[in-house]
Amino acid sequence: MSDKKVTMELSDLQLETIKHLFGHNDWEIKILDDSAVAIENGGNAQNLQMTTEQSTQTDNNDEDEDDEDNDQPGFVIQQDPSKEECRYCFCRPCITDDQNRQMWWHGQSEVAHQRNSSLRKEHYKRFWTMLLHRGAWNDDRYMLMKADAMTRDHRSQRFDWHKRDIMPKCVVTLVRCWFPNPGGFPYMGHMWE
Repeated sequence: MSDKKVTMELSDLQLETIKHLFGHNDWEIKILDDSAVAIENGGNAQNLQMTTEQSTQTDNNDEDEDDEDNDQPGFVIQQDPSKEECRYCFCRPCITDDQNRQMWWHGQSEVAHQRNSSLRKEHYKRFWTMLLHRGAWNDDRYMLMKADAMTRDHRSQRFDWHKRDIMPKCVVTLVRCWFPNPGGFPYMGHMWE
């Protein structure tokens, strides 16, 4: 595979995100400083140049794949400390904020239907991944709330439950707004309700 050279002007946050992406995919990234780019291009360069190639090296990511209980993401998306923290998901800004909008998000509500529960489930999975990449599932406050909810749930005292995370209220509210149940059909309860 041939190397492709790309010149980019990036903020520190953008550069860190790209490094994490490349690390997650086991790709090699070479970052050249301004002087190296200037020499290579025969002139003055003002931007960082990144040269990428598919890496044949393996890191310790193989160890992570063997550990099924490892909830650490391959990369973490940094939160914006200037934004207000959501009291439900502990993200800055809230995971449902337009700043975190994804291509799969819905702009309006669907028609109320019984089958919407399967659509909600898919969106809960996607929000779960978004929360994972922001470190929300490992937040100490979340862990305390989850432990408290599990002690209050009498069903868990009789059975061994699969490992689950409790979806924050902000996500549940938004997804239910997108895919509502018809009148007279209650939503399945969540532990924090």
